[in-house]
Amino acid sequence: MVASVLLIAAALVACGGGSASDAGSAKDSTTTADEVGAVSLAVAGGPDLPLNGTTTQVTVALTPEVPTKVELSRDGFAPFATWPQDAFFTRATDGKTLTGAWCITSSCWSDTPGAHVLKVVATYADGKTESSSVALNVADSASMPAAPVTAPPAGVEWTGMSAAMWAEINAQRSTFGDQNDCKSRVDAIPTAGTTIKPGDNINAALASSSVVIMSGGTYVLTGIVNLPAGKKLVGAPGQTVTLDAHTNGIDRGVSMGAGSTLANVIVDGAKTFGVLAYLDGIYTNGSLIYQVSVRKTGWYSTASDGSIGIYISGGAANNCVVSSEVSDSWNDLGAPNDHGGNSDGIDLSNGAHHNTLIDFHSLRNGDDGIDMWDGGVAFAYFSAANDNGKTTGKTVTGDGNGMKLGIGSVAHKFYKTTANNNKSHGFNLNANTMQPILVQSTATGNGDSDYGNGVNPP
Repeated sequence: MVASVLLIAAALVACGGGSASDAGSAKDSTTTADEVGAVSLAVAGGPDLPLNGTTTQVTVALTPEVPTKVELSRDGFAPFATWPQDAFFTRATDGKTLTGAWCITSSCWSDTPGAHVLKVVATYADGKTESSSVALNVADSASMPAAPVTAPPAGVEWTGMSAAMWAEINAQRSTFGDQNDCKSRVDAIPTAGTTIKPGDNINAALASSSVVIMSGGTYVLTGIVNLPAGKKLVGAPGQTVTLDAHTNGIDRGVSMGAGSTLANVIVDGAKTFGVLAYLDGIYTNGSLIYQVSVRKTGWYSTASDGSIGIYISGGAANNCVVSSEVSDSWNDLGAPNDHGGNSDGIDLSNGAHHNTLIDFHSLRNGDDGIDMWDGGVAFAYFSAANDNGKTTGKTVTGDGNGMKLGIGSVAHKFYKTTANNNKSHGFNLNANTMQPILVQSTATGNGDSDYGNGVNPP
């Protein structure tokens, strides 16, 4: 028999006839197969999906034989995604899986609730095909309460988003080619779900619930928080929720799956990564990080040889980081990049692409505020990278660039974004052959230069 193709829950951001954004309310996946042992298809949140969702996740696993063509379709219509001909699917570095993103907004359902069917067909070199389908029930989820607009708490750098700021971003996105509708993801953050309190097991709650609301207080972590694809981990609005990774020396704070949401939390003192867009061997697509403060990653450890507050790397794409901040990332060891030389605020690097920062602030990190080394295009609005290379309580630090534009030929895009008072450069071109697009974006007060290594001032 031709080798099986397994379709399982993971990350998507595209649609079978509509615009894409983030995941709606999710439940455990359900699989319905045309042929037992042939192709198996699972949809995150199925079989019940919202009419007014954003995206949900699928993954096609290629084991052991790789087909020549994989097509995804809905309700008997022509395929809306075809691998390898179009850009919907991304193939994992190990070659075993394809990930994409399927839109579940009302327009993508053709404004039609009720029964729908998603189908995958794999075609092999010998002409044989395998298929699998999932029956879905689509209903209006308008009753889910959305997160209220709240003022930022004391002690944070992010300002919060006004309607006017969102309007400016939406006007600029088309010019930049930014397809991430981050506002829709923010608007879809729920305030109701399974409620837990400090001392409860976060991972156990996430295993059984699609939405977990954390009551205020400090959660002392005993291991990594694994946030599965499509699920939401939300600090209760108006309350201070801290994930303490420092006390027990936890290496990674929160590891996010595709289409997941992390909101309204502080992640303090992880050894290596505060938050990372990576789970179960798959780089994350379509996630949302909202009102998250990542503090002192690696700072408490005397054994860290590198740390990153928020890590978005590899093939991670179409993620939104909104009204969030990273500060005081640090590493003691790792010569010649010891003493902060391998500690960034946020990395959008090594193949990560089409990720969006909004009202994001990176400050006082040992090395660079925003590091785009060898990454694909990134977008930043109303953001800042200030005072990097000036880590709290440290006297010797790394380079201290604000915006490190990396290598390759990528024109990163900035709107009303600043890079001020960094130890080295504000905007540092490095070996990038393309100029950044700086729209009302400036740098001032930086130690070596405001626009370094050939960046043209705006």
